[in-house]
Parts: sequence; C-alpha cells; structure tokens
Amino acid sequence: MPRLSLDITAEEQSVLETRAAQAGQSVQDYVRARAFEDDGLDDLHFPDRFEGLSDDEAREALNALLLERIANSDDVSTRTIDEIKAEARRKYANRA
Repeated sequence: MPRLSLDITAEEQSVLETRAAQAGQSVQDYVRARAFEDDGLDDLHFPDRFEGLSDDEAREALNALLLERIANSDDVSTRTIDEIKAEARRKYANRA
C-alpha cells in the first residue's frame, strides 16, 4: 500500500492529535476521513468511470469533474503555479 508522509509543525501535530482524540479516532483514521469525506474523490476510485472513453472524451470527463469540484469549493487559489512554488521555496528556505 502506498504511504504518504507530510512535514508539519509541532503545533499542527498537536491540533491533529487533539481533533482525532475528540473524534474518537486515531490520527491516521482522522486524516483519512477528513481527506476523503464528501469531496467527490469516491468517484475517482472507480476506474470504470473513464473506461471505454477515447483520450479526448476522458479529458473532457476529467475536466468536467474538476470544474465541478472547483465550483463546489470554498477555497480555490487564484495564484499561478510559479507563485505557489516561489512561496514554497521561501518557506523551505526559512526552515533550513
């Protein structure tokens, strides 16, 4: 099974542990539940959703799915990928 590793601050870890405990869950179960609850990702777990589609049809279906998720999101970034990478580099440089 693939693994996911995240660098978080001690404060963020404490918040996660507290919230998981309040929910009566392990941190792993809490994060997994929060990451995949009611966000449409269940649709992506079924490869047959795009089975039998041409490349163009699959791209259109994926685009429609992503646009729907963006439309239903309260937190969509308007920054470019270059701006996001520059911010990440600044944050990483400050940690070193």
